[in-house]
Order: sequence, then structure tokens, then C-alpha cells
Amino acid sequence: MPSAKAEKLLRSAARPAIEQIRHDRGRVPKRLKPLLDHFARHLFDPKLKVSRARRACGLRDNSCAIHFREALGIPPLSYILERRMETAVELLQCSTLPIGQIGQLVGFRDPGRFNKRFRQWSGQSPTEYRLTHPALHGPAEPRSRPLPHHAKLRRALTGGLPAEEAATLVAELRTVGNARAAAEQAARDKAEREDKVLAERLRKRRRGSGASIAASPPLELP
Repeated sequence: MPSAKAEKLLRSAARPAIEQIRHDRGRVPKRLKPLLDHFARHLFDPKLKVSRARRACGLRDNSCAIHFREALGIPPLSYILERRMETAVELLQCSTLPIGQIGQLVGFRDPGRFNKRFRQWSGQSPTEYRLTHPALHGPAEPRSRPLPHHAKLRRALTGGLPAEEAATLVAELRTVGNARAAAEQAARDKAEREDKVLAERLRKRRRGSGASIAASPPLELP
């Protein structure tokens, strides 16, 4: 069982994910609203399964997955994973909890499975993500942290971001792209300059070797 401190951190870190579920509840057909309510209540339960949730909500046919994807852009299982990973990001940046414990808190019994899923979702392992995204405040005061750009982009593509936030995201991605392009061009320019310096040094060395050979006295035969 998690400690009282860990549970408190989880409740605070889960706020953005729960708020997203509540927002999405207004975007799905009426018959799917109980399913999202079930996800909100049991989001971090390792036993949470889409099939069980569907049955618990009285949804007997498989068409609910189709309607869910039509409304939110992703299937139910991916939706659960998105909300769990968003919460894991909060805990990684806003607490000093061990990686394995964070995985357990967000619904993964197996640390290896959590690491694999997180890497697939973010492109980094949990440890790498924590090192490259240091917290700006202490672990006792978790707050909402910015999502990775790719996670925001998925939300934007599925209509999960307000228009103003989507426009901001586009501007951020454009800035990141321009900065990356500038850095790559600077690296190419530096490599070209280094190549030119090396080539000039080789030419000077060859000219110097030729001059020393020409200036050497002829050999005297006995």
C-alpha cells in the first residue's frame, strides 16, 4: 500500500488528467459518459480493463470503442495510457519518489512495463525524462507541469486543446523547429570551417616538406 504522502502526491499530480477526463466527458455521446466516469474513478487501478469498464457501465456491444474513437480521436485503451503518462510526468518532475513507485502509483505493477510504455510515449525513459526536465519547486508542492510537445500535439489533433492553446503550441513547435534548424546549420558551418583549416594545414605541411627537400645539400659520392 502506498504511504499517505505518496497518495497525497498522486491526488495532486492527477488533477490535470482528471480535469481532462471531465472536459472530454462533454464531447462524447451520452451512452459513453458513464465509461469516462469509470475511468476517472479507477484510472490508476492496475485491474482497470476496457472490457470490464464497458460491462460495468452496461455497454454490451463493441461499438462503444468505435464511437469513443470518433469522439476523442483515440481508442479507450490509449486514452487510459495518455492520462496515466500525464500523471507520471507530474510525479517525475514534482516529487523525489523512486521510478518504480511512480509506476505503481499510476497503475503499473511491473516496473519494466512502465519504463517501456513511458519510453514509447515520451521518447525517453522515466530516468532520462526526470534528468532532462528538472523540477522548479519542491516535492511537497506538486503543481501542473507542461506536457511534452508531442503529447500536446496529440491532444490538439483530437480536439482536446482549446483553440488558443493549439495556436500557442503551433508557435512553440515553429520556434523549436527554427532553433533546431539554426543549430544544425551552425554545426554544418563549424564542420566546414574545421575542414578548411585542416586542409590549409595539410597544404602548408606539404609545401614545407617540399622546400626542405629542395634545400638539402646533394649527396657526395665516395
